[in-house]
Amino acid sequence: MRKKIWVLLVCGLMLLTACSNTNGFVEVQHAKANTDTPKENENKVENSTQTIKKLKKEINVYKIEKENFAIISNLSRDFVQAQKTGNQKQLQALLAKELTLKSKADGLYVIIDNVDWLLYTLDGKNYLDDWVIQGYDYNNDNQTFNIFIREFYKSNNVELVSPPTFLHLVFKKVKDEWKIINLEFDV
Repeated sequence: MRKKIWVLLVCGLMLLTACSNTNGFVEVQHAKANTDTPKENENKVENSTQTIKKLKKEINVYKIEKENFAIISNLSRDFVQAQKTGNQKQLQALLAKELTLKSKADGLYVIIDNVDWLLYTLDGKNYLDDWVIQGYDYNNDNQTFNIFIREFYKSNNVELVSPPTFLHLVFKKVKDEWKIINLEFDV
């Protein structure tokens, strides 16, 4: 019984000492915090202001992304459907003036910076079966939307053509209308 009392007494003293030291520690830290020079305070305010500006810019980018996702994804769907059927009129309506559609013997091509990209093939060996949006982002510097699409093709004997094709579309607002200003395929 005596041991228990001594143990309780020692623990109580340790607790009392710890609590009294904590108060002094907080006061010392508070005093140190209040000794910042006006120049240091100005630097802190400037850093905070820059951080706020950066965050506001990021918020604006996310807001633009959110507001335009439905529009850009619908235009992407229209492009993929026109690509699937080889609808030259619909494709031309989605493309900016700088991009040229050209019919050749084997299919329909879009010409971008002297590079011919095959959009639709006339051989009928493979057909677009399905597609999915893989990614989407807004580039605030040049005010363009990038959308990344994975396209799945099947052959005439209904086997999946491997690997899937990746389509990257770049949209920009031209005279209050979103147009495809660039595109590229990858595997």
